[in-house]
Amino acid sequence: EEGAWRFRVGQLLIVPVAIYVALLAFDGSRDLLAELLPSSFAVPNLALAMVGAFTFTAFAQPLSAELSGALRQSRLALWSVVAMLAQFLTALLFLPVGAFVFAIAVAVSGMVRAAGLYRSAEQIYRDGRAVESVSVGETPRPDR
Repeated sequence: EEGAWRFRVGQLLIVPVAIYVALLAFDGSRDLLAELLPSSFAVPNLALAMVGAFTFTAFAQPLSAELSGALRQSRLALWSVVAMLAQFLTALLFLPVGAFVFAIAVAVSGMVRAAGLYRSAEQIYRDGRAVESVSVGETPRPDR
């Protein structure tokens, strides 16, 4: 099935985060990362929030590779700019939250980028316009 690899990548990303969150659920006052690096984590549970936020950004990586391989660099650039603007606006909106503003902004940026790249990757197959093979020395066709 075409979307099976996305499901597998999602599992690879979710399982470690789920394990970390489950470990914290037994004792919510205990932050495992803070115990490993005590001076690096002054704000309680900020490390957990950042792990979650960067999980969302990781979802976009396989899609980014897929679009790059299909010569859709302009779509990659478009969704990167849109995600960056979403991150900036989210940071401004949630400024009163304090230290957690960065985690929230990164999570929103990751979700926007992943959703946009997913839609763009879907179009490749829906339109039947995946990249044709290119001979050695031949210039690939640009974005459509």
